[in-house]
Amino acid sequence: MAKKVIDRIEEPISYYNLSYNGFDKKVGLSNGYIGRQIKNNANLGSHILEKIYATFDEISGDWLLGADVPILKKEQFKSLQEPLEEYKVLSNFEKGVLESLQKEPVREYIKAIVLEEEQKETEKTKS
Repeated sequence: MAKKVIDRIEEPISYYNLSYNGFDKKVGLSNGYIGRQIKNNANLGSHILEKIYATFDEISGDWLLGADVPILKKEQFKSLQEPLEEYKVLSNFEKGVLESLQKEPVREYIKAIVLEEEQKETEKTKS
C-alpha cells in the first residue's frame, strides 16, 4: 500500500534539516500546522502541496503526490537517461512532457496559483 502524503512529509523536513515550525515558516504555513497534521495523520490539501512544491524546487512533484520515484527530481531524471526497460516504453511525447514539467515556467505558474489562493484566503478573512 502506498504511503499517504502526510507519511512522506517528514522526509523533506529531515532532508532540509528543518523543525516542523521551520518547515511551516519556510512554506508559509501557520505555526504548528504540519506538526498537527502529522500528529493527527491528516491529509494535506492541494493548496498546501502546491506551496510545498513551489518552495522546494528539488523535490519531485510525482514523489510528493505518492509515486514510487526518488524524492529528488535530479535522481528521478537520472534514471530517464539510463537505458532501463521501464522507461523505454515512454514515447517521445511523454518524455517531452516529463522534461517540460521540470522547467521554470511551470514552477512560476504553480507559484502564481499559490499566490492567488493566498490572496483569496486573505480576502475571505477580511470579509
